[in-house]
Amino acid sequence: MSTRSLAKTECDRLCEVMDSYHRAFPGRFSMDGLAEWALENHLWKLPDYNEKRVFATKFKKAARRRRMRDGRQRLVRTVIAAKFRCIDENGQQYFDVMWDYLHETTVDFALVSFQQRDKNITKQRRSATRDLQSLLEFNPNMKGHEESFGHFAFMAEEPQQVVVEQVAETGASLSKRKPR
Repeated sequence: MSTRSLAKTECDRLCEVMDSYHRAFPGRFSMDGLAEWALENHLWKLPDYNEKRVFATKFKKAARRRRMRDGRQRLVRTVIAAKFRCIDENGQQYFDVMWDYLHETTVDFALVSFQQRDKNITKQRRSATRDLQSLLEFNPNMKGHEESFGHFAFMAEEPQQVVVEQVAETGASLSKRKPR
């Protein structure tokens, strides 16, 4: 007998509403627009505090967790995100995250999305490498166990070293201030 609950989770129900929205409005979409649509159509009830913001956050979490099997049975994301720079009516700059279904997205959206993910992965790899190197160099509990940490895939590439070049004054002409 299975111990797994057969009831739909909140994530499953949010994904059903997201699919309904996508059927009604195909193409890329923002979670704020999705939340607003769901609230206007009374598809979800939230507490009395900034419902749209809370609802959009729930949709984002559900979209990030959602997976499907592709034609080769690989487990892949169903929905992908990309961040775009926008300017509001007051000239203020802000970033809006747009979402689109993986197997229906356009080339330009997919390129932006995967370039941003690649950039984030590169940053995470560098950060993890720095953290591990610091752990091995400065944690006394790691002495003698360094070889145990050499098998991580993120260590395959060396992190970019920060080079700080100090330029010393070599002549009197460099230190003189010019008249105004």
